[in-house]
Amino acid sequence: MIKPHIEIAGWDVSEYVKSIRAELCSDVPSEANKIDIELVNCRQQFYGAFVPEDPISCSVTVTKDKCVTVETREWKWFEGHVQKVSVHEDICKIEASGTHGGFSGNLKKTYQYSAEELNVRRIVNDLLNDYGWTGERVIDTAVKHIPKNGMKFEAGSDYFNAFNRLQDLTGAIYFVDEDNTFYFIDPNKAARHAINLDGYILRGTQDANIIGYRNVIAVIGSSPHDPINDPDGAAIPSQSPMHRYMKVGTKEELEENGVLYAPPVYMIGANAERCKQVAENLYVYYQDREDVCKPTVVSMIPPVASVVSYTPANRYGIPGADCIEHTRYGPSMKIVGIVVKAVTTLDSSGLVSELEVDTHSLSSSYVEIDKVTPDQVVELSNEDLKRLNEALTSPGGA
Repeated sequence: MIKPHIEIAGWDVSEYVKSIRAELCSDVPSEANKIDIELVNCRQQFYGAFVPEDPISCSVTVTKDKCVTVETREWKWFEGHVQKVSVHEDICKIEASGTHGGFSGNLKKTYQYSAEELNVRRIVNDLLNDYGWTGERVIDTAVKHIPKNGMKFEAGSDYFNAFNRLQDLTGAIYFVDEDNTFYFIDPNKAARHAINLDGYILRGTQDANIIGYRNVIAVIGSSPHDPINDPDGAAIPSQSPMHRYMKVGTKEELEENGVLYAPPVYMIGANAERCKQVAENLYVYYQDREDVCKPTVVSMIPPVASVVSYTPANRYGIPGADCIEHTRYGPSMKIVGIVVKAVTTLDSSGLVSELEVDTHSLSSSYVEIDKVTPDQVVELSNEDLKRLNEALTSPGGA
């Protein structure tokens, strides 16, 4: 069961909701985030009820009946203000703006730090206090002190740029989890705080939707009947049934985007030439993908700026799951990234969130560029396979 809880100007209008659609981004002012609400106008009660700048907040409670238990979870959705109201005979339409997790808005005070005062924990806490953050906060970075002569954050500058500035100086990342806890931590610690989307993702054109752009493609085939010639010229069955090849992007791609592994392809009955061709073809395929992953999930609302993880289907079309971290053919791939945009719709058909997930900040640092051979299809050595497995099963994913 999916039940919204929405208040406008202090009035609980949850029972009158017809539909809600919110498009929230992490890198734009809250005024640019668009929220559309339709309320059923029973007894003409919404004539003159709301005006621009009225406060608005919304959460959604999702209840799942399992075999012997009932699981209930509340998702905070957005907070903001009314921008426009249009009342019709049977429907009240409200346009609003707001945010959740994106840290939109501007600093209220100016913060000046000397070289001795550039403590990461202190600066992050100052920014959160200025923002008015009321949730829990976790600050855990390898860099404790910023090596600069001084820093200044001007009043009126936005929080997004302030946190990004700190992120660049410390190598850390920041995000908000499903329990409204703020994290400013090193990337290799992010996966343990990720929201698991497995079981909620709508399958379909999964490569286009949930994997995104990749520049290293591994293809592993098995063809035990490939003949080889012995010294006498007789054809005998191959003693090396596994064919392992890897297509790597150009040096320019690797330098710009980092080394981004695609989920490995396992092909039963494929000979060496077939493996090479598939690697080449998939490389072209992934070039057309966008640089963000686009999973679509149901019955949940991962906050903007939260870290999420999920397992793509394996190459036989069987969805991955927590109990299939390693298949008989190799490791499954856990994609981990930060939600940078969420378009969520709640109506009579259910609750659907279309996400854009940035994986670059969590993945591109795991493999050094000089460890792979650019712009070639090469045989996957044991060392290459070891790096691939480490990339796919490391805390930050691949």
